[in-house]
Amino acid sequence: MENIDFEKWRKMAGIGIVCFAYRKIDGTCRKAVGTRNITVAHHYGFNEFEKGKGKSHNPQAYFDFERRAWRSYSPTLNGSLELLDGADAAELLQKVGIS
Repeated sequence: MENIDFEKWRKMAGIGIVCFAYRKIDGTCRKAVGTRNITVAHHYGFNEFEKGKGKSHNPQAYFDFERRAWRSYSPTLNGSLELLDGADAAELLQKVGIS
């Protein structure tokens, strides 16, 4: 895993699919496959979207392929981001049906 700053993550997720991890407010690690690009989500057949329920400070919305819903990440509340690669990323991509 590689630490990544928020702006780089925003740019990457705005273009395509990103496998990443962050700490949730409760302290658990959340691994996610997401995009900020709705066209990319539609390309993979995700046409029906559910809106997430949470509220956060300075949030950045992303479409979570596993949850099939919009989620948000907040650098203020969640801290650092890590890019997933190799086996971690491959496992997540397979889990959500993206190859």
